[in-house]
Amino acid sequence: MTSPTRTALLPDVPTVQEAGIKGYDVRTWAGLLAPKGTPSAIIAALNAATLDALGDPELRQRLETAVGGEVRGSSPEEMKKLIETEIAKWTGVVERAKIPKI
Repeated sequence: MTSPTRTALLPDVPTVQEAGIKGYDVRTWAGLLAPKGTPSAIIAALNAATLDALGDPELRQRLETAVGGEVRGSSPEEMKKLIETEIAKWTGVVERAKIPKI
């Protein structure tokens, strides 16, 4: 498991950190995004509907089977922070590895 914690889907599979590589955290994620300038009321309504849908155990199970991992909802603010953090992390990786920008 490349996330910092074990997954309930494979509880006996140790994480990369548990195997000895401290600070390792590489996760796949997905989110719902809207065009810049979308009114906050629409964003809030879409977020509420998404969280409501994820409250359905059958839908959640189907999504987790489809993606092979745990599915969870968040807030627009949490999603924005995740995107900013991921951009910074992977920009640093590209720079340290001297991967050419095209």
